[in-house]
Amino acid sequence: MAGSGEASLFDYADYRGYLEQLLQRFPGRKRPISRSQLSRMLGYKSPRLVSMVVQGARVPSREFILKLAQAAQFSAVEFQYFELLVLKASLARKRKSLEEVEKRLQLLRGRVFKTRKLEQQDFMHISEWYFLPIQQLVATPGFSESPEWIARKLRGKITPAQAQKALERLQDIGILERDPQSGRLKYADFDHLDYSPEIPSKAARSHHQQMLQRASESLDECLLNDRVIDAYTLRFSPEHIGLARDLIKDFARDFSKRIPYEGSNEVYQFGAFFFPHTDGKN
Repeated sequence: MAGSGEASLFDYADYRGYLEQLLQRFPGRKRPISRSQLSRMLGYKSPRLVSMVVQGARVPSREFILKLAQAAQFSAVEFQYFELLVLKASLARKRKSLEEVEKRLQLLRGRVFKTRKLEQQDFMHISEWYFLPIQQLVATPGFSESPEWIARKLRGKITPAQAQKALERLQDIGILERDPQSGRLKYADFDHLDYSPEIPSKAARSHHQQMLQRASESLDECLLNDRVIDAYTLRFSPEHIGLARDLIKDFARDFSKRIPYEGSNEVYQFGAFFFPHTDGKN
């Protein structure tokens, strides 16, 4: 999230200090912002809540953390770190031990990930479903650059020519590069690729349609023990769609942090959908 001149969350041992610095150097802003401006960014009508949080009179709620994470474009690790800072403050108020939370904060300081934000123009060039799985394959221990190997690894769903095109295009837009010593392909100076599933474009819609098609195919092609596909039908008021979106994003962020992936040679797809069956009319 933080770039040159911006507040780095991992430099702070308490959330209040970070928030005060964030007001001075908010991402994407050339000038400091006021508490009133931050309140409006977070969707609050009054600056009172933000003022109380910054002053330490109130500990940030879960809702506050989610809104701040979205406004300040937290990475998954930054989100977890800020949550721990809030937990630390809450425990301190209750005069409880901070030893465990301090250990977890220290661990996160040692595993700060560089995130590459994928812009809409770049996403348009790699919106075909197989580009992102190939990008993930590059980081697996058994990866081979052979287009034939990649095509077989993706269950024969693409041709070797498509695999070759994907490798070239991922390098052209700077997602992949060659290690100067080994010559092997690797991620280009980042650990995590962040692309927004809400980019309003034909390319994004096509991407999601293709991924849903792959999910449908997995029902017939994958054993039950090798996949998880579940859904729930429920009554819902459309005015709460923002809350639903935040809860789904929160779950996805937590899922990506907890799932083990080191040493894996396989690539899976995780997704979520939430849409209306009814027409919204009385």
